[in-house]
Amino acid sequence: MKRRRFALIALLTLAALLSAACRQEDPAAHVAAGQTLFNQGNYAQAVDEFTRAIALDANRADAYFWRGNAYFQLQDYDRAIDDYARALELDPALADARRNQAVAFYNRGNGYLENNQVLLALADYNRAIELQPDYARAYVQRGLAYAAQNNDALAAADYAQAIALDPEFAIAYNNLGNIYLAQGDYARAITYYDRTLELDPGYVIAYNNRGNAYRDQGLLDQAVADYTRAIELGPSLPQPYLSRGRIYYQQGRQAEALADFRAYVQIVGEAAADAEIVRLIEELAAVTGQ
Repeated sequence: MKRRRFALIALLTLAALLSAACRQEDPAAHVAAGQTLFNQGNYAQAVDEFTRAIALDANRADAYFWRGNAYFQLQDYDRAIDDYARALELDPALADARRNQAVAFYNRGNGYLENNQVLLALADYNRAIELQPDYARAYVQRGLAYAAQNNDALAAADYAQAIALDPEFAIAYNNLGNIYLAQGDYARAITYYDRTLELDPGYVIAYNNRGNAYRDQGLLDQAVADYTRAIELGPSLPQPYLSRGRIYYQQGRQAEALADFRAYVQIVGEAAADAEIVRLIEELAAVTGQ
C-alpha cells in the first residue's frame, strides 16, 4: 500500500514538473518575458527570449516583430530588417512591422551615407519610402544622397516632397536653400533660409548658410550679423568663425580677424586647419602684436 502511495505521489510530482516545464517552454511566455526585458532596456537578453520563442514556434509573427525591435535598439539593422520582413510574411496586416522596417532601412541608409557608400544608402532610402511613402525624413536623406552625387535636380525634388509631406520640416527648407545657393540663386536661397529660421530659430547651420548667401552677394554687414548669431548659438562650430574672420580681414579689421582665425584653428586643430589661415594668423599676430 505504501509503495502504491509512493508511486502515485511520484507520478503526480513528475506530472507537475512536466507541466511547469511546459509552461516555461510556452513560446508566449518567452515573448512576454522578452517584452519585459525590452521595456527595461535589456535588449540583448530580450533577443534571447524572442529567439527561444521562435525556436518553439517559428510562425509567431509577434516574436519576430519584437526581436526586430530589440535588434533595432542594438543598432543591428540588418537583423532587424530581416525580422520585420519575416513578421510581415506571417502577418501582412502588421502595420507596426512595416513602419519599423522602414525606419530600420532609413537608419541603415544613414550609416551607409556617413561612410560615403552612396549607392547602398540610396537603395535603403528607396526601400524605406516604398514601405512608408509619407516618410518625410527618408526623402530628406535621399536628397542628401543625390546631392552627394551632384544630382541637384533629384535632391531638390526630394526636399520639395519632404516639405509637401511636412510643411514645418525646417531641415528640408535649409537643404533646398543649399541647392539654390550652389546654383547662385541667392534670393531664392535666402527665402528658404528665412523659412527655416522661422520654423527653428535655433538652427545654427541655417544662420551660417544664410550668411554665405549674403556674403556671396556682397552684403557683408548682413553676412557678419548671421555669422555672429551662428557663433552665439553654436560656439563650437568652426565655419562661422572662418567666414566672419575672412570678412573682417577684407575690411581691415585685423584684431577681430585674428581672434576669429584663432578660434577656428582652436576648434579644428592646426593639422586640419586651412594652411592659408595659419599663415594669416602669423601675419596678423606680427602686425597687431597680439
